[in-house]
Amino acid sequence: MSLIRDAEDDKDRSTLRISLVLSILQNSTEKDSASFVNGITVFIRNIQAVRESMALTGNDWLTKEAASFAFIQKFGTLRRACLQSIESKISPILSGIFAELDTNQNLSILDTDSDNWYRSLWLSLLNTYEIREHMKNIKYGNTENVVTGRGFGDCTFQNRMPFSWITIQTFEKLVKQLTTLLHEHNDGDLNPLLGLLEETGLQKSLESVGKEHFYEALEAYISDFTETVYPEAKDRNLVALYLKHYALSMAARDQNTSLTYTLFCVHRVYEESSSCLKHFRDISCVWEGCNDVLVKRKSIDFLEEHDLALLALYFIVDSVSPESKQLEETFDNQVGREKWLARVNRYSQIVNQTFTAYQALGNQSEQLGKAKNMWNCVVVMQLFIENVCLKAEEQSSTFRCRPLWMLLSKTPEVNMKQIDTLKNVEKFLKLCLTKMKNESVKKAEKCKKCGGKHSDKSKTLSCTHEICAKCIEEVLSESVSGQKCPVCKKVLEADWNTKDDDEETVKRWIADKVGDYRQRCNSFLMEVVSQLCFGDNTPPDPEVIDWLISCSFQNVTELEADIGIEQNKVFQSFIFKHLVRTDEKELRVHLEKYIQTPVKEASRDLSDVPCEDVVLTVIHSFEDKISESMMLRNADEVSIVRRCFNLALISIESKESVVDQIFAIARARVGLSSVAKFIDKLLFYEDSINANSKKDIEELLLLAKELCGNREWPWRYLILYIAREFGVDALLSACKSPNVNINWIQKAALQEKVQDTVDIYTACGDKYIKIKQLLLATLISEDANNLFDYIQKSTNKQHLVVMLELAVHREIEIPRALKGKDKTEEQIAVVKQAFQSLPEDLNANSLALDQTVIKQMQLDVSPQKDNDRDINIKCLIFHWLCVIRHLESNCCTVLKPLFQIAVEPWETKNFFLPCMPHDILAGLRATLLETAKEKYAGQNTVYFQCENGHPYEVGNCGRPVATGAKCFCGSPIGGTAYNVLHEKNRPVDNIDRTLPGHCLGVPNDRVQGAVPERSLSLIQCALLKFLLHMTMYIGCGKSTKDICALIKPKIEDKLVHSFLWDHILLDLKDLQGALSLNADEILLLSHCCVDAIMEKGLCEEETHDAAEECTLSTKEGRDKWEDQFADIFLRDIVDAEERKIMIVKASELLQNSNSLLAMLNECTDELQDQMPEGIHDLDKNPNIWKYRTPVSLSRLGQAFQRKLSEDAIRQNSYPMLEIFLIKQSEIQAVRFVPSILQLHKVLLRRYSRQIFKSEALKITVAQLRKDKVAGEETDTLLEDLIEAWNATRKVLDNSIVRTDKGSRIVSQEMSTDVSTMDITDDTAVVYLLPTMEGKGICTYALLDQLIQCHNDVIERYKYSDRGQRDTGFTSVQPKDITSAHVISYHPQDDLLPIVMANCSISTKHSTEDEYDFEKIEKRIVERFISTKSRVIKRSYLQIELMTYRSSLTPASKLEHLRKKIIQEPFETAVKTTLCSEIRDVPVISQILSKLDIAINFLDITGGDPDDSLHDFMTDRLKMNKNVLTAKMQQACSLKHVRALWLALSLHRSNIMVQQNKPTEMIFENIEPEYHAQVPVEIKQTYTKYLQVLPKERLFQILDVVYEFITVVLTETENKEDEDYVDRGHFSLDECLGEFTEDINVPEDILCIHSLHFWVEVSRLYDIRIKERITAV
Repeated sequence: MSLIRDAEDDKDRSTLRISLVLSILQNSTEKDSASFVNGITVFIRNIQAVRESMALTGNDWLTKEAASFAFIQKFGTLRRACLQSIESKISPILSGIFAELDTNQNLSILDTDSDNWYRSLWLSLLNTYEIREHMKNIKYGNTENVVTGRGFGDCTFQNRMPFSWITIQTFEKLVKQLTTLLHEHNDGDLNPLLGLLEETGLQKSLESVGKEHFYEALEAYISDFTETVYPEAKDRNLVALYLKHYALSMAARDQNTSLTYTLFCVHRVYEESSSCLKHFRDISCVWEGCNDVLVKRKSIDFLEEHDLALLALYFIVDSVSPESKQLEETFDNQVGREKWLARVNRYSQIVNQTFTAYQALGNQSEQLGKAKNMWNCVVVMQLFIENVCLKAEEQSSTFRCRPLWMLLSKTPEVNMKQIDTLKNVEKFLKLCLTKMKNESVKKAEKCKKCGGKHSDKSKTLSCTHEICAKCIEEVLSESVSGQKCPVCKKVLEADWNTKDDDEETVKRWIADKVGDYRQRCNSFLMEVVSQLCFGDNTPPDPEVIDWLISCSFQNVTELEADIGIEQNKVFQSFIFKHLVRTDEKELRVHLEKYIQTPVKEASRDLSDVPCEDVVLTVIHSFEDKISESMMLRNADEVSIVRRCFNLALISIESKESVVDQIFAIARARVGLSSVAKFIDKLLFYEDSINANSKKDIEELLLLAKELCGNREWPWRYLILYIAREFGVDALLSACKSPNVNINWIQKAALQEKVQDTVDIYTACGDKYIKIKQLLLATLISEDANNLFDYIQKSTNKQHLVVMLELAVHREIEIPRALKGKDKTEEQIAVVKQAFQSLPEDLNANSLALDQTVIKQMQLDVSPQKDNDRDINIKCLIFHWLCVIRHLESNCCTVLKPLFQIAVEPWETKNFFLPCMPHDILAGLRATLLETAKEKYAGQNTVYFQCENGHPYEVGNCGRPVATGAKCFCGSPIGGTAYNVLHEKNRPVDNIDRTLPGHCLGVPNDRVQGAVPERSLSLIQCALLKFLLHMTMYIGCGKSTKDICALIKPKIEDKLVHSFLWDHILLDLKDLQGALSLNADEILLLSHCCVDAIMEKGLCEEETHDAAEECTLSTKEGRDKWEDQFADIFLRDIVDAEERKIMIVKASELLQNSNSLLAMLNECTDELQDQMPEGIHDLDKNPNIWKYRTPVSLSRLGQAFQRKLSEDAIRQNSYPMLEIFLIKQSEIQAVRFVPSILQLHKVLLRRYSRQIFKSEALKITVAQLRKDKVAGEETDTLLEDLIEAWNATRKVLDNSIVRTDKGSRIVSQEMSTDVSTMDITDDTAVVYLLPTMEGKGICTYALLDQLIQCHNDVIERYKYSDRGQRDTGFTSVQPKDITSAHVISYHPQDDLLPIVMANCSISTKHSTEDEYDFEKIEKRIVERFISTKSRVIKRSYLQIELMTYRSSLTPASKLEHLRKKIIQEPFETAVKTTLCSEIRDVPVISQILSKLDIAINFLDITGGDPDDSLHDFMTDRLKMNKNVLTAKMQQACSLKHVRALWLALSLHRSNIMVQQNKPTEMIFENIEPEYHAQVPVEIKQTYTKYLQVLPKERLFQILDVVYEFITVVLTETENKEDEDYVDRGHFSLDECLGEFTEDINVPEDILCIHSLHFWVEVSRLYDIRIKERITAV
C-alpha cells in the first residue's frame, strides 16, 4: 500500500484504503472474502504472465534469479530467496491492482453491509472477463502507482456504481460497433443485434441486481456516467434526470427493460441527444441561473413535449426580459442598463446560435416562437441603448428606454423584417426627436453650471456652454491664466469676457445637440438593418425595403420632421449595401418609385429630382456588390465582366429608364476597372498570362473599346482608374503600347498630352522648377550667365547643383535617349561651361552629360527596353546618385556608411547591411548554456542543434550514444559511439550567427509585404531598404565584384544588376502596400525623401553634432545606425500628416507642370460646365464617372498599419484590433471550424473502417458532391472547408503540428508544397479524412491551426485591459465546438458594417478614409470575442480520426483475439484452396471489411472456438449470407478467424504485387521510412539469396514475413518517448525469430528493408508458380 500515491488533496485516502482492504479480508463473510481474494489472485497471475511474455528471460525467471548463488547467499536460504524474489515481483503488481481498484474511490463501496446490492455487485463484477482484461492491460509502475480519477477532465469523484468507468468504456465500445452495423443495415433494425449484450461478462452481474433496486442502480450508473462524460458539474443532476427519462422511454419502446439494456440506452440517448445537450451546455455556461430556474419551474415535467435545450433557450431569453416592476431599475439608470447590457452581450452569441440550429431543423413550436419574439425585443433594446443612450451624467428623459420596451412588448410579433414592427420603432424615434428639440431649447434657457435662469448679463463661451452672471463672477475671481469653463473645464482665451456674445451660439449649441442625436439614431438604425432586417441572410418584406429607400431619398428637412436620422453618405451607403443584396428585379421596382416617377413629372435635371449623391450611392453599392461577387471562390471574373459590358451597352444605349441607366453605369464601372487591371497585367506581367486567358482579356478589351468609343466619360473613367490604381507610368505605357487592343485608349484628346512626358523631378519643389526654367533659357540664348549668377548668389550652392543635374538629365539626356533629339553642340557646350565655371568644391562635372558613367551605372534609358515606370525608377536612382556624389566629401556621419557602399564598395565586405534579418536566437543560446549549468549540476550536459538549428540536450557525459530520435521538426538527432549522427548537428554555443552583407535571398523567395526589423517600424524599414538597394545598384557602377561579394547566397557577377533591380521593384511594391499609395505617389514621396536627405545632410550642423559616429562593421553598430538614420532622415516621412502634405504639394506641382496630370485631376469647375441638361443622359454626367476609393477591410488594415508606424500608438493602444487585422485571413476562417468538424463526422461515418487508403485515393470531392454525403449541406460544408484551406495554407506550409506520435511537418507528411495546393473537385477524399500522418494530416493540421489561432485571440483578450474586467471565460472540447464557442463572423456582413459605422468617407472624391479605431475595437470585442470559449487542446488536438481498413485489424486486435478465443492456423493446402476462389481485390476487401466487424465483436463477446464463423456473421450480426465463399463457410470456425484474415490479406497483397502496385498502396499503414528505396547492394544480397530457394521455402518466407509486417510493423510508436527504439535498423532475421526459427535471412537485410524484400519474394514465388504451370 505504501507504493500507492494519491492526489495532493486526498492524502488521507491511503489510511482509509488500508482499513477497507483489511475489512473485506477480516470482517466479511467467507464467501465475500474468497471472492475478493480469488479476483486479486487472477489479476496477479494474468499480469505476471503478460510481463513474462514480454521479458527476455521468459517464464523461468524464478529459477534463474532465486536459485542464483548470490541471491541465496544474500538471504541465507533458498526458501527465503524464493520468497524475496516473488515479493519483489508481486508487490508492485499488487500495488497497481489496488490503485486501479480504488479509481473514483471505488473501494469505498465495500464499506457497506454484506447484503447491500452495491457490495454484492462489486464482488461479482470483480471476477468478470471485462474487469480482468482491463486490469491486465494497465501499465504498472515498479516504484509507485498513482490513483487516477476517471471523471471528466481526469477528476476524481465518489462513484455510486461499482466499476462504473469500465462499464462505461465497454458500452461506449458497443455503441460504436452498433453504429457501424447500423450503417450496414439500412433498415435500422437493431433488435437482432441486441443479443450481443447478453454475451458480455458484465450482463450476468448487472442482472443479478434485484428488481427492487432497478431504479436505484440506474440512477447510480447515470450519476457516474454524467460525472465521466459531461463537462459542466452544475448541470449533471439535470442532465441525469433527462437521460433517465429518455433511457427508460427508449427501453420501453424497444420492449427490453432489463437493467443492462437500459444502461446501454443511456449511452444511446446521450449520443442521439448530443446536439441538444451541447446547446443546453452552451446556455448553462453563460447563464449561471439556468439550472435553478429549470428546477424551480419544474420544467422537467414537460420533457415529453420539449427538449432540454429549448426550455433553457426560452428561459434564458425570459431572464433578460424584465417584467413591469423591474423596468425602472433595469432601464432608467446607468448602472441598471450596464448590468443588463453585460448580460445580453454575454448571452447573445449562444442564443442566436441556438435559434439558428432549431430553425435549420424546421422547429416551429410555439415555445420557440415566443422565445424568438422576446429575443427580438431584447436585441432592439440592446442596440438602442448602445447607440442612442448617453452616459448617466448626460442622460435626459428623452433617452429613457422604458417607453421603447413597453411599446415593443405590446407588439404581437416583434419582427424587424415586417413593416409593422418597424413603424412602431419609427413612432418612438419621432417622439424622441420632438422631445430632444424641446429639451435642448429649455436647457439653452438655463445656466449650464447652476441651472439658474439667464439674464442680460449671461454669456455664451467659445465651448458653447452658456453661463449666468453669478457663474461669470466666479470664473473672473480666478487668475487670468487659470480661468476655465465651469462646465467642461476648457481653458478660456484671455479676452473672453470683453467679446460680444454671439446670439447664434445658442442656436449652434442646440443644432449640435440635435445633430449628435441624429448620428446616434443613424448608428442605431444601421445596426437594426444589419442584424435584424437583413439577419439570417434573408431580405425583409417589400414594405420594409420601400421604407428604407424612402429614408435615403427624402431630403434633410423632411427627415427632421420624421424620425431624426441624418442623411449622410455613410448612412446611405450602408443602407444600399444591404438593399442591393436583395433581388435585383424587386429593387428596380422600388427605385422606379423614387427616381423614375419624379423624373417624368419634373422639368429640371438630376440635381433637382432626387439628390445626386443618393444616385451615386446606389451606383457605388451595386458596383461593390458585383466586385465582391468576383472575389468569391471559383468566380469566373471574365464571364462576369463580359456580362457587365453586354448589359451596360444595351441599357446605356436605350436610355429608356433612369434606373436601367443606374445599373448599367454600375456594371460599366466594374467592367472598366477590371479591364484596367488586365491592361496592367498585359503591360508588365504578360509572361504570367496563358494563351486562353490572353484571348479572353482581348475580348474584354474590345468590349471596353466599344463602350468608350463615342462616349467621353466612360473613357475618362478608364484612363483615370489606370492612373490612380497603377500609376501614370502605366497609363503612358498603355498609350504607347504596340498592342492595338490596348493603345486605342490614346484618343485625340490624350495624344498631345501623352507626348508631354511627366517630369517627376518636379516633386523637388520650386528650386528645381526655377533651375529648370533657367536651363531652358540658357539653351535658347546659349548664354549661361543668368544660370551661373543664380547659383553663385545662393547660400545652398550644392543643393542647386544637384537640381541642375536633374534638370539636365530631364531636358537633355532623356529626350536624346527616347526621341533621338540631341541638343546642338553649342547648347551642350554652354551647359558644360556653366558646370565648369562653378567652384571646384561643387564637383563641377555634369553626371547627366557623361554618357559613359550613365551606361556604367546602367541608368541609360531606351524606348525598346524601358517602360515609363522603369524610366521613373532610374530617374530616382539618378537623383540619389547625384546626392551621393555632391555629399560624398562633406556629408554627415550617419550618411557615410551608405556612401561607402556606393563609392567604395571594396571597403564594405564585412558590413552588416541595414534592414537585414539577424540571429534572434543569439540571446537564447546563452540562456540555454546558463540553464544547463544550473539544471544539470554535476553532469556535462551539452546542448546540440539539429540541422535546422533547433536545440536539444544530451545528458551525462554530453556525447550522443543513441539513435532513432528526431527533433520536433523531423530532422534526425542523436548519434553512436559518442559521435553525432549528422554533420550538421553541432553543439550549441554562444556564437551570434547574424550574417553580414545582403541576406534577403533571391527576389522570388523574399517575404511578401513590408516587414519591420529591430526597432525600425514597418514604413521606416521599407524606405531604408529601398534606399539600400538603390545604393548597391549605384555601387555596381564602381565595382560589381565587390557588391556581389556582399550578396548571400552568392550569385554570378553578371546577375547582380538584375538581382538588385528586382529587389527595388519589390521594395516599391512593399511601400505601396504599407502606405496605401500607388507607384507614382511612392516615387514622388521617394524624391521628397532623397531631397530631404540632401538638405539635412548638407545644411544642418546640428545633425552632424547630434549623430554619434556609428559604423556598419558590427551588429550593434548597425542597430544604432538604423535608429539614428530613421530619427534624422525618416521622421517626416513616417509622420502621416507630414507625408500627406509632401504628396499633396508634389502632386500639385506636377499637375501644374503637366497637361496630362491636369486633365486627370478632374477640375470641378470645368466638369460642372459640361453637366448634361437632361436626366436621361446619366452616362454624360462627369460626377457619375469620378474615381472613388471604396471602404474595405483591406483599406482599414492599411490605415491601421500606418498608424502603428506613428509614435502616437506605438505602445499598442489597440491590441485586439491589431491581432484581428494581422491574422485577418486566419481569424475569418475560424468560423468554418464547426463546418469542418461536421464534414469530418459525416465522412468518418461513411468511410471509417470501410475503405482502404488506396480506395480513398480514387474517391474525389466531385464524387462527394454527386453522392450528397451530407445531404443538402454537402456543397456548403465542402465550400467552407475549401475557403478555410485557401485562407491558411500558406501558414501551414512547413508548419509543425503536434500529434500523439510526436511532431510532424505538414509539407513533409503530405509530400507536396502546401502553399500552392488547391482543394478542387479532383482532390482525393484521402486529404479530407483526418489523420495524424500522411495526406490526411491536411485537414487535421488545418483544424489545429485555426483552433490555435482562435485560442491566441482569446488569450490576448484575457490579458488585455478589456479582458481583465471579464471573468466569465469558459472552455470547450474540440468535439463540442459550435459557432457559439469560436470567433465567428462574415467579413462583409458582420465586420464591414462596424467599420462603415465608424469611419468618415466621401463618395465624390478620392480621400483618405478616417477610422475611429477605438470604437471599432470595442465593437469587435463585444460582438465577436468577449463571449467566446477557449478550446481545450492539451498537448495535441484530440478529435475523431479516420481509421482505414488497412489499419483496423492487424496488430492489437488480432493478438487480443488469440487471448479471447484460441486461434489455429490453416494448413498450406487449405489456405491455397480458400484463396484460389477469388482473384478480385475489391471482393477480397469487402470480405475483409466484414471480418473486421466480426473480429471487433468477438473481441467484446468472445465465443466457442468450434462455432461456425459463417453462423456467427449471419445469425448474430445479421450479415448477408454470401459474405463468405462456400469453401470458407465449410472450413472456417471462430478459431480460424485470425488465420483467414491473414490469408486473405496476404492474397490481396500478392495480387497487388502482380499489378505492379507500389509498396505505399500495398502496405498503407506502415511508416514512410520503410517505403524508401533499398540500396543496390542490399537488393543484390537478397535477390541472390532468394534465387536459389525452392517454391515451398519461398512460400514459407512469404507467409512469415507478411505476418511480421502485419502484426509488428503496423504498430506505430511515439518517437519522442524516452523508451522508443528504432527497430528499422535491427536485423530482419533476428526479428523474425519471434515467429519461426526456420528462416535464416542474411544479416545485411534489416527491418527497414522488409517491405521491398517481401515484394521480391512475392514476385519470385509468382514466377515459380507460372513456371510450374507451364511445365505441366
